[in-house]
Amino acid sequence: SSSGTSHRLYIHSCLWFRTGAKVHWRRFAYGARVVRDGTDETEEQWDQPLHDPVKGVFGNPWSTFADRSFWHAAQWMAKRPWNRAPFPSADLLDSHLPVLPLRWDLLCQPPAHIPARDAVSEEGEEKEAKQSDREAPEDTTLVGAQATWIGHASFVVQMDGVTFMTDPIFSDRASPVAFAGPKRFRPTPCKPEDFAANNVPIDFVLISHSHYDHLDYPTVMALKNNTSHWFVPLGLASWFNDCGIDNVTELGWWESARFIPAGGAHQTPRVIGPTRRADIPQQQLQRQLLPSETETEKATERVEEEKPEEGISSFEAKEGVTVVCTPCQHWSSRTATDKNRSLWASWCVMGPTRNRVYFAGDTGYCDVFKQIGRRYGPFTLGLIPIGAYCPRDFMKPQHVDPADAVQMHIDLKCKKSIGMHWGTFELTDEHVFEPPELLMKELSTAGLHSEDFFVVRHGETVFVPRC
Repeated sequence: SSSGTSHRLYIHSCLWFRTGAKVHWRRFAYGARVVRDGTDETEEQWDQPLHDPVKGVFGNPWSTFADRSFWHAAQWMAKRPWNRAPFPSADLLDSHLPVLPLRWDLLCQPPAHIPARDAVSEEGEEKEAKQSDREAPEDTTLVGAQATWIGHASFVVQMDGVTFMTDPIFSDRASPVAFAGPKRFRPTPCKPEDFAANNVPIDFVLISHSHYDHLDYPTVMALKNNTSHWFVPLGLASWFNDCGIDNVTELGWWESARFIPAGGAHQTPRVIGPTRRADIPQQQLQRQLLPSETETEKATERVEEEKPEEGISSFEAKEGVTVVCTPCQHWSSRTATDKNRSLWASWCVMGPTRNRVYFAGDTGYCDVFKQIGRRYGPFTLGLIPIGAYCPRDFMKPQHVDPADAVQMHIDLKCKKSIGMHWGTFELTDEHVFEPPELLMKELSTAGLHSEDFFVVRHGETVFVPRC
């Protein structure tokens, strides 16, 4: 069909064959090098992207990544009519993947504590909620994270007095054109302009990389007047500047910035940073990034007693969140000539206490998630992809499957995780209902409970108490 042909052309344009010229990679300017024989040049390894300063392209430093050429993509697309799982009927989609209307009452005034996810019946009647490990304090600003799934990798997350979005896409197609490319098979639960209409300003947006299903131009333009700030990986700030957006902070792996919401003496939000790894004193670095459980508890107890950073008021020290750009294994492209010219990343958002959210973006599995878990875990909530993984020999370097996703959940030390990157666009060959089914099997194999790592319905809002 013409739709299938246009889809193949779209895939081919995104997965163009790399030239045979030798690429002289070098490590990024800061951080420890990754040594191929498995030994580290420093005590603590800081994986950094490969970087070709001549061509201006980035690369993955891990042996678990293998680049896929145009020829690989052509072979996959040629076999796809026979390997692709049958698509479900509209009735099955409606019953298995319902789209719920957004609970604007929850988004407008995030509750300090709402019933646990397993304490709400399908009819919406509240049952007796399980007691949390710790009683919610009287000051309920910092009790946990609330997440609403828009679809694919798009969430609205609310924690520690801020509201942020991840990789928002509201368009019907994940494509540079409206007539071709992967088409949405589940509608969005709202429109981007609904947030401003319902008085839900977006404090900041996290972008993981430049692929069209994660960076959507119409959505960006629709959200820009209701969004205070944008955090993007290296190489993407110029794209936003071309869109007329200057309130953007570009970060490399392991770099961070502090977002201070409006309040106190400041009537507008502030962004302090970025902070490079080299800017952090070594003593503070060791305490911050490699804490034992005891040290983490002690740090949490004294967080409000510590003297705020220079130039930051006590209000800002308590209310601000730290946004950290962390590694993942993927690649980037928007045209046939810009492959890997911008970086790809996952993100950590950390409140002033133990409240932390991890957003994986798009990634294959590698050992870097153990590093992230050691340095920034445990996480209150992880947003981890579980779909777009077949055929496995082609997708493994760039997309995790449910087994890899469960391992990520463990490596990152997530208290709870929500599966994403499934059930919205038909990007690959597995059946659209398969990812959650395999996730449950892998959780059982790993000895974890179904409530540790779960999926939600489009438009559903869930609350997770902080660690």
